[in-house]
Amino acid sequence: KQWYQRRVRDLHEGEPHDFTLDNYISEHLFAREGKSKGSGVSIYYHKSVPFSRDRSLDIRNEFYECMGGKVQTDFGFFYVISLYRFNNTNTDSFLSNMDELLVRVSDSPCIFVGDFNLNCFNNDGNSAVTKYCDTFFNYGYSPLISKATNIFRSSTTLIDQAWCNFVTCDIKSAVIDSSVSTHKPLAITLPTKLESFDNDGRASDGRYLAHNVSLRNLERFGDDFRQYYESYNNCYDDTGTLTSLPVGDVPTGRSRITDFFQ
Repeated sequence: KQWYQRRVRDLHEGEPHDFTLDNYISEHLFAREGKSKGSGVSIYYHKSVPFSRDRSLDIRNEFYECMGGKVQTDFGFFYVISLYRFNNTNTDSFLSNMDELLVRVSDSPCIFVGDFNLNCFNNDGNSAVTKYCDTFFNYGYSPLISKATNIFRSSTTLIDQAWCNFVTCDIKSAVIDSSVSTHKPLAITLPTKLESFDNDGRASDGRYLAHNVSLRNLERFGDDFRQYYESYNNCYDDTGTLTSLPVGDVPTGRSRITDFFQ
């Protein structure tokens, strides 16, 4: 246990390491030079998984660090982002920086996994935790973990979390009871097959067709609905008689109003 913790902390770029798994490929954002405790994130994926790292998601600032990429499926992709928030950093500043990343990726299916160092068990009684949870809720994410992930002496917390913004009947999650460190491993299964989605079988356009509702999506819905209403309202004369059907940009059948949910 002590060897594992020491070596993870000392995993620096260019140095040999033995953190390898048979049949798995690893990607690393190596430890930050000069940081004495807690730095560096990694992603391991089976060689059969079509994952491609997106270097533009390699982010490191004074509040958090993360790396990520895309998992390709037969009907689209989703982002996987591994994140570590440095302990005892200002929550408002962390969320302000996170907002830029959330704006960028949240219009696509995405899952964030990592150690956020904010205890979700205190969501109702701690303003910092409430802001953290509300930030992800507002972008349409749901937490997948509800059990304790960190046990140290008499302290039991839920500081490791997985946030997911797409809807499916086939996501499963668990906390593994292991003594690898004070942090318990998380296990999450994500769908890659069409039958896992509750989407009326529509996948011809190569995208995930179901996302959680978020404030941004509701605003987009309002804009689309107003446009439809104005065009439809122009089809009536002063007596309220329907004189024509909506034309032009007003959607029919598979509409922009439904597209924004996709």
